[in-house]
Amino acid sequence: MKIYLKLVYKENCWVAYNKEIKIKAKSLNELDEKLKEELRKRFGKGKKIKVLMEYDYKTFPFWIIQYHPIYFYRILEFNF
Repeated sequence: MKIYLKLVYKENCWVAYNKEIKIKAKSLNELDEKLKEELRKRFGKGKKIKVLMEYDYKTFPFWIIQYHPIYFYRILEFNF
């Protein structure tokens, strides 16, 4: 199963969202953990889920401009 999310940096937090899911966290590691728990609740055991996050560059934070945008296309895989 694949899930597509937009990723933004807003009000000192990372937010990953689509029409059905919205996860907010102070760090990317925290975001990943919250996302994992939400997907576990929604889909239960026996599922392999690939999450593709594409960064919304309209919200690009000033402090991260030094890094190349390629770093903000994230792929996570969860096996429950």
